Amino acid sequence: SNSNKTTCLSQANIMSSQRRGRKRPDSDEEEEPTPRKRARVSSSQAQSQSTSTSSHRVSEEEKELLISEVIRYSLAQDVHKNPIKREDLTKNVFKNHKDRKLIGYVLDQTKKKFAEIFGYEFREVSKGDKKTSGVFILRNMINSEDRVKYIDTSTEHDKQERLLIMIILGMISINNNSIDNDILFEQLHRLGLESGTLHPVFGEWEKLIETTFTKQKYIEKHKTKEQSKSGKVMYVYSLGDRAKVEIGRRNIQEFVANMFGEQLDPVQAKAIEMEEEKERQEQEQASQDHD
Repeated sequence: SNSNKTTCLSQANIMSSQRRGRKRPDSDEEEEPTPRKRARVSSSQAQSQSTSTSSHRVSEEEKELLISEVIRYSLAQDVHKNPIKREDLTKNVFKNHKDRKLIGYVLDQTKKKFAEIFGYEFREVSKGDKKTSGVFILRNMINSEDRVKYIDTSTEHDKQERLLIMIILGMISINNNSIDNDILFEQLHRLGLESGTLHPVFGEWEKLIETTFTKQKYIEKHKTKEQSKSGKVMYVYSLGDRAKVEIGRRNIQEFVANMFGEQLDPVQAKAIEMEEEKERQEQEQASQDHD
């Protein structure tokens, strides 16, 4: 019996000694990291360093190159009056750069260079509710008072298209800023534009309205649940972003007044200018907050 007790005590002392020799999890001595843990730590550190230093790795020369690329791409799009989309800039210019601060810097410098060198306003159009749209439009600011109003293009074809745009925008304006296709085409018919026929001045005028002007964002086209007189789907047209930025509501109202042989009321003109300026400032602020 005594021998058994001695054996049990010896075993207990050995187990106790082993427990004391083990390292507790909260010991000051750290566990040897496993290969998997080392890989996770290394990946996390690399990602952190990449994020914090990505903008610093881009040289001033590279930044200038990006600015030039944005300008080149924007001018190429503006030749056909195509809107300049942020997502397209990301795909075509910033494809190797994901740093939002860098992109914001480049776009800000692009705006300055367009204004100082080309005399253009590189402006992001409003989406409503003070949100950014991610769509930019170029507006010519050079000698705006000296140019022929409403027709700011060089070729005869472009002038004819611009005249048709102004007529449509004027009709939209005097119809509480929106007009359905039945009323629009009826009013155009009175001006000699016959549906399904080429016009001697405006050519394929229906294609211009349905495709070109909407794509260029001079007019917006929205589908409704109603039907037109012919039983087809009815659409409603309203002022597009390019019309608001490039032409402006004041010039549209003045064009309408001139069509009727009148002058735009100075009080109304000032009110429109103040409203447009407020919208421009709100959009600029929203764009800065986004960048």
